[in-house]
Amino acid sequence: MVKIAFFAAFRPLRPGAEEIVAPLIKEAKALLAELGELLTLEPMVTTVEEGEKAVSELLSKGPDVFVAFVTGGTERIIQVAFRDADLPLVLLACDRANSLAAALEMLPRLRDMGKDVKLIFIERFDEALSRAFEDFLVTRMAIRRLKGTTLGIFGSPSPWLIGCTSDYRLLEDKFGLAVKHIDLLTLYQRFQKLPLSAAENAARQILSGVGELREPSFEDLLGATRLYLAAEEIAEEEHLHALTVKCFDVLSALDNTMCLALSKLNDEGIVAGCEGDINAALSMLLLHYLTDRPTWMANPVAINRERNTLTLAHCTVATKLVPDPQKVVLRSHFESGKGVAVQGHLAKGEVTLARLGGPGLGRMMILPGEVVNSDMGYEHMCRTQVEVKLQGSVEDFLESSLGNHLVLAPGDLTERLVEVCALLQVEPMTIC
Repeated sequence: MVKIAFFAAFRPLRPGAEEIVAPLIKEAKALLAELGELLTLEPMVTTVEEGEKAVSELLSKGPDVFVAFVTGGTERIIQVAFRDADLPLVLLACDRANSLAAALEMLPRLRDMGKDVKLIFIERFDEALSRAFEDFLVTRMAIRRLKGTTLGIFGSPSPWLIGCTSDYRLLEDKFGLAVKHIDLLTLYQRFQKLPLSAAENAARQILSGVGELREPSFEDLLGATRLYLAAEEIAEEEHLHALTVKCFDVLSALDNTMCLALSKLNDEGIVAGCEGDINAALSMLLLHYLTDRPTWMANPVAINRERNTLTLAHCTVATKLVPDPQKVVLRSHFESGKGVAVQGHLAKGEVTLARLGGPGLGRMMILPGEVVNSDMGYEHMCRTQVEVKLQGSVEDFLESSLGNHLVLAPGDLTERLVEVCALLQVEPMTIC
């Protein structure tokens, strides 16, 4: 749970001024308490010295963000109090006691000091205000989680991903990731060592939670399950929060696929991507941290200009994205006819498609849209299939492409992704 440090900075400009803002402060604290663990300091801060002491005391409690309610005359108090504090800050202003005027004076000065600060004005305590706070908290916590993430790269990017970065230092310096390279031989050896009995139990459990095992045999399922268990063990030992696998090499080496393994890992909260696509894996991480839900990495395979839709397909999907488990079908891998792939029916509704790319991973394509069709049953593309009606033009998507794989997440995340881009110094390319 996010920890929110709160205090009110107040300068009494006339008798009774405190009573004017006290009800708003009380309501603000109640709202924040619904969004996280509230760390408060009483009474109101009225001097520079009190401001420094308040921030110091609250920092000792380990907050994730600060919220400061401000009124007229507190500009210097806030500037000095947060001079050495390196946490995101919300300036909370209202229409009383020159609050907004003071906040507007503070905002550019704090930004000049290198602070991550946002001004939120209390118009009324409603859903819009709650959403503004939540958006601020979620985006900052996503960045914080990203900077604490360890990404495992099994093998290397597939050779056809000619626009994919392989610069580990860029991932570390720009995004704060810790990167671990895992040789595919490590995966193969762990696969061979896994007891068949453990794989049999896990495979039967997997089978009981889906609708059908179609082309693959139970022996194929055992092999795919062993790959899942092997990858899971390595992820646990290496403390990986995410991974991407050069999976076509695995197919040729073990005559089975990683599709089921990636599905299961994503269900477990370990972000797992295909083909060693680092750009896509990083995009999956950001969308996952913004939603706390699995995401889906897929190939754009067709557009329909008349319906303004983009069709996506891939041979794996997290089953938690499929509302009805009986609509999960275990199939053969589309390209090879081998192993075990996952076919699922995604729910209709709002989604966001995204991809990081460009020089130095300096751009992000953001495509809000709506799932209008899924599980179409086409035999000329990968097993899980989704048709998305874009808010923007499909032609603009084609013109602005940052590469093949897109990542899908439920909900309209446009505003949050634009905010994340600003924090990461990435240019958002929003097509809507």
